[in-house]
Amino acid sequence: HDYALFRDDKILCFTISDNQALVWGRGVSNSFSRCHIVRLRGAPIFVQHPSLPLDTPFLTTDSRGLGSGMATLTGRLLEETTFTFRARDPNQEDPISIMFLQDPGIPNDANLGSQVCVDAGSVPNIQSDGIPKTYQMCGNTFCSTIPSPCAEAYRTFSWVPTPGSEGRNIKVCAIAKDDKNYCALSHYRRSSSCAATDFCAISATVGSSARSTTSGYYGPEHCVNIYVTPPNPSWDADTIPTEGNGTHKLAHVGCEIRWKVSATDPSNYTMRVDLADGNRLPGGAVFETISTGRTNHRDIVWTPVRGTEGSHYSVCVTAYSEITYTTELSPLPEIANPIFLNGHMSLPIRCVHISVRRCKYCANSGETLLLKMKEYSIDMNWLRLWAANGNDDGDELTNTVEDPGVLATGLLDGVQNGQLLNIGPVYRLQSGESLVAVAARFRTTVKSLLDLNPDITDVATLLPGQDLCLIPCSDS
Repeated sequence: HDYALFRDDKILCFTISDNQALVWGRGVSNSFSRCHIVRLRGAPIFVQHPSLPLDTPFLTTDSRGLGSGMATLTGRLLEETTFTFRARDPNQEDPISIMFLQDPGIPNDANLGSQVCVDAGSVPNIQSDGIPKTYQMCGNTFCSTIPSPCAEAYRTFSWVPTPGSEGRNIKVCAIAKDDKNYCALSHYRRSSSCAATDFCAISATVGSSARSTTSGYYGPEHCVNIYVTPPNPSWDADTIPTEGNGTHKLAHVGCEIRWKVSATDPSNYTMRVDLADGNRLPGGAVFETISTGRTNHRDIVWTPVRGTEGSHYSVCVTAYSEITYTTELSPLPEIANPIFLNGHMSLPIRCVHISVRRCKYCANSGETLLLKMKEYSIDMNWLRLWAANGNDDGDELTNTVEDPGVLATGLLDGVQNGQLLNIGPVYRLQSGESLVAVAARFRTTVKSLLDLNPDITDVATLLPGQDLCLIPCSDS
């Protein structure tokens, strides 16, 4: 794979001579030559193996396959993020060491793997021009090959983000060095203030660069950023409860209601839909779970029963992410609610306000008008019930009864139910009226009025405008 490797070392030769032959017109000029071997030394750099996508992640790579820039990896709570730092020295005979930097440091619960060397075996020591790369002797001559046990190496970083790290950027940095001190000797450095074509040098300084030390030549550090993705849930579009003032819904005795409450997190965290603090369902209602996971779909399911006519209920729901995990401190699982992308820990509360209508009842399978009349009145005259349902009453939820022996079924608020029947009219109490006066006016009884309007618990507190369900002409 691609890596940085120096070209062969160079030879620079200088010749000095006088002009004796020219001055005296005879003989030869005196000359002396001296050659220098220029050894090219470099610090290790971080490289990427092309078949390993999380091997030294870079922001970008050039045409040579050499990377640069800090890459950002996406991490998730309770899921392991793993990658490697791989470095190689351009001098194949130089072993390297990879270290993690204390600044900015690493997460406390991260795991740092031991260094693994990539042994290149034996590499040539004698260049094409006959110059040895090293002066390592094999007998009386320079060795033709030298070992390269650790000019390339890598270390693995792994981390499992825990609750509290969501939405944060965690930067991890590493640096590599070889074990040679050649470049830590005294050198002349070119001043940055020198013009490009001028000969210019500062005084002899220890180290060819600030990274050249007696313990080795340090290369440039490389950093990788890890962004821990937070939950980013939302209420699903077909959720019945709404924000603000909430949704107002009608319910009927004997008719099942089923209202969807659902939230989804596209970041794939587990969602939990639940009743908001201080809320509870009406008696007999259940919060049925339909699906769990990134989408938590639950239905409010309730069939109002006799005694709930005229009642009003409010049910408010919330949703949040829930993560279960264990720590080294305790074998018992812990539950956390991570913070959302918007900084909140739960979705906005949504409410549905339920009103159980008076004088409206669902007929069950197999029931007839006679059975329903017997249930709600001592009068056995089912014709009166047929008359109450034989004409269009302007209510889009009720159907006209064409055949008293056949009660229809159909969808009511999206749920299959029996036919919705009118038991009688709804009368609005006038100023100065009492239940006794209303019962006398419509030829019914106070007992029947109280039975059909169970929300009336104290007749002394009745106010004008109170709606009453009644069955006229049912006093005998």
